[in-house]
Amino acid sequence: MSAPAEDSAPDDPRAPADPRAEARARARGATAASARRRRERLGRARERRARRVEREADLALRLRSESRRNTIALNVTVVLSLAATFALSSLFPSERERAAISLPGAFAVIAITVYAASFALLTHWTFHRLPRRDVVIAARLARARRTSPWLRWVAGRGSVSSEALGLVLLAVLAILLLLLSEPGPYRVVLLVTTIAAILCTWYSTAVTLAVEYAAADGHGDAFELRAPRRGFDEYLYVSMIVQVSGSANENVPLTSGARRLVRLQALLGHVMTSVVVALGISVVITVL
Repeated sequence: MSAPAEDSAPDDPRAPADPRAEARARARGATAASARRRRERLGRARERRARRVEREADLALRLRSESRRNTIALNVTVVLSLAATFALSSLFPSERERAAISLPGAFAVIAITVYAASFALLTHWTFHRLPRRDVVIAARLARARRTSPWLRWVAGRGSVSSEALGLVLLAVLAILLLLLSEPGPYRVVLLVTTIAAILCTWYSTAVTLAVEYAAADGHGDAFELRAPRRGFDEYLYVSMIVQVSGSANENVPLTSGARRLVRLQALLGHVMTSVVVALGISVVITVL
């Protein structure tokens, strides 16, 4: 007796495939390829970020030296001051206009402003990327140079109070140049210079005192900080709070050196806010 016939014939390999299955397969392949490309892009981005962070950390370690930051700031000052002088000479070619704008005084204000801003920005950028140990070492070395007369002359840096007073006098000089200038289109240059000098005075003073706070708090016992870690950003925060409000608020100074620095900055902040900024605003309104 013969075997029963099979219900269906074996699949023919040449039979047409299901279009929906092919579409799903292509979609899965495209999704897998897109996910793979996304992972590759993220991997390359992480590698670039890691290399950038490593380069920034290496550069920050090199810029721990105050002498290097000072040299860079001086070079930037020379280049930008010469460019500003050339631009002013081209804009105001006549002797009368140069005398009206007080070109030597404006050049001095521009040069000092550029140097102070460049040094403060370099210090902020460098200390922001350094670990606490390197921040304390660099800050204490800078303070040691200020206490030694010979090192002070070699490094070209003065004491904290003298630097802050010099910045305040810079802003006052810019305001006086604007106040004593004759009416004319060149007053816009003096107006911009005055605003830049006031902003530079405020920012540079905050950064300078933040470095001093880091040096005073080397053992972590000079301030009662609420922050979980004591990095440069925390000291800059304390510096800005003291400069704006005149008190340390919850960041209580615990040592005599820390209290002395807070008193100095509170006084400077009061002078800058009550005298320099108010005088600058009044002069600007008068000029306009």
